Amino acid sequence: MKKLFILVLLFSCLLVGYAQDKLITQKGDVKTVYSVEVGPTNIFYKLENKDSAPLQQILKKEVLTIIHPDGSKELFNGENASDSKVEKAETASTTSSKQDMTESKLINDSLVATYNGKLVTYIDDEIKAKNKGALILYLLPQLKKGSIIGDSNLDLDIKVDVDDNYNRICNLTLKNKTDKTIYIDLGNTFFIRGTESTPYYIPSATSSTNGQSGGVGVNLGSVAGALGVGGVAGTIANGVNVGGETSRSSTTTTYSQRVVAIPPLSTKKLESQLIFPLGSESLYSNLIRVKKIDKKTFYATIKFENKSDELKTGETRLFDENNSPINFGSYITYSFDENCSDINHLNAKFYVREIIGYGYGTLYLKANPDKELSTNYKSSPVAFYVQLRY
Repeated sequence: MKKLFILVLLFSCLLVGYAQDKLITQKGDVKTVYSVEVGPTNIFYKLENKDSAPLQQILKKEVLTIIHPDGSKELFNGENASDSKVEKAETASTTSSKQDMTESKLINDSLVATYNGKLVTYIDDEIKAKNKGALILYLLPQLKKGSIIGDSNLDLDIKVDVDDNYNRICNLTLKNKTDKTIYIDLGNTFFIRGTESTPYYIPSATSSTNGQSGGVGVNLGSVAGALGVGGVAGTIANGVNVGGETSRSSTTTTYSQRVVAIPPLSTKKLESQLIFPLGSESLYSNLIRVKKIDKKTFYATIKFENKSDELKTGETRLFDENNSPINFGSYITYSFDENCSDINHLNAKFYVREIIGYGYGTLYLKANPDKELSTNYKSSPVAFYVQLRY
């Protein structure tokens, strides 16, 4: 019986055309094969397009798919082969896509939970009972619905810190979780303040002549023109040096880098962004005032227009996504392609969920909330202080 089965297979192979197929194993190996026949447990094929070529075989459970010359596919799941070709391939692709989406959703939900904790409670009843006006305000942001701060490829780590001039800054660190290089397009990556988005990439160039440097502004067209290239590659212009030379001196111009690479299993910190820079008052419902101290120093304060809105020490104001006075965030564009032709996005959208009047602290907002606030959310990476000004 076994001999008869083999003879039938050999005879069938003679009737099959010589068009080549691609056989892909579960391990990812790709073989160019001919005269493919699928048996109950094995798959038979030839490695050469010859009648005299020996017949090879492989266990069906070791094969992932067979791609035919017309683009149709036969997919295999463990022991069993699919009955249909194109239809089955489309179903498997849809299933794989759904699995990827489910995995990314679970990752994102877990990351969001680290930012959207419980509301903070003011617990120092003795100070609260004195009914004194707050000196500073404790702001607790949370992520809006629809925020995506992580997927199966990339995670966002977001922290609010203070710079040397005591201004609140937002720091973003990107974590590449794959074994491939990820490219961040800074031209389409934005920091969001209220109703305005600012790209991380500012086209510029620095020229150096005989050790002296000077900065000039350029546009993307200038970059592409200087390189002598066009299209996406010319527009992106990854930090290219353009040199020129005369008899007396030499000049080198370095253009700012629009696309940055994150190596496999590595992290990349983006440039720190001021949450409340000079001129940003109108972006935050006129609640924020940015006070200039000198040419280099300024800091943000909150001022309530109405006396009835002022907070006492320990008093709380709650907001939702629609009425929050302060919104900020980031929009990240990334790709596995250096030219960023196939892109993905992450989008972190914060709103201030809670504002607490706070009694203790220094002028420069370095107080620790542990003494007066409950510890439910004291480790929030995005909670911060702003001085109150009446």
